[in-house]
Amino acid sequence: MCNGKCRACGIEFEIKLGSLAILCPNCKSEQIQVTMKLTEELPILHDRLDLKVKDSRYSGKHKLRKHIISGSEIRRDDNKWMEKNRLIDKDQDLYMEKVTDSQTGEIVHECNEPLSKHWNHGSAKKKNKP
Repeated sequence: MCNGKCRACGIEFEIKLGSLAILCPNCKSEQIQVTMKLTEELPILHDRLDLKVKDSRYSGKHKLRKHIISGSEIRRDDNKWMEKNRLIDKDQDLYMEKVTDSQTGEIVHECNEPLSKHWNHGSAKKKNKP
């Protein structure tokens, strides 16, 4: 959208985009103040927190003790954004995960169990546990 205001007579008018010469429709003056308004929509922004707590007491190696994930993640099956909250706590033997559809608020997946019992999931499916 583009508007003009004549500096000579003060009349305001709409300017057609692509016009080569802009003249005041009232007094034909070329002293025109042009105002243009540009708008753009931004896509929805997504954020994610990935926090790792490590312990360096084991001979200089940093052992992962706690892993927290909270925020948006895209589901590979259908490229749909989901809200994921996951807590893996080795010291408390705890695994909690909740996945919610960002648009509907529907709980897609929820798991709350001891970490020692949480196996044969995801990339761990192919591993043989005793």
